[in-house]
Amino acid sequence: MPAKVTGMFSIFHATMKTDCMKGVLLLSKKVSVYILMLAIGCLLLVLSLTIELPTPVKWAFLAIALLLNITSAVVFMKAGIRQMKPDQ
Repeated sequence: MPAKVTGMFSIFHATMKTDCMKGVLLLSKKVSVYILMLAIGCLLLVLSLTIELPTPVKWAFLAIALLLNITSAVVFMKAGIRQMKPDQ
């Protein structure tokens, strides 16, 4: 059974754990939004290419799909680069 930690260290540990959990929840909310954007962009792209739609609707779907897919891809690339960067 591990020893019970008391005093200043336990307060520090609890604070760090809470801050880390807030960061994880915030990151997971952002990631879920960008994954949703990517899914909607892919859906619009598939719909515009497979279904016979009027030309303005087809181009609108393609433009929205392009915007959503590029935005989410850039955000994920920035997040990946940020994780690979060594701590300074």
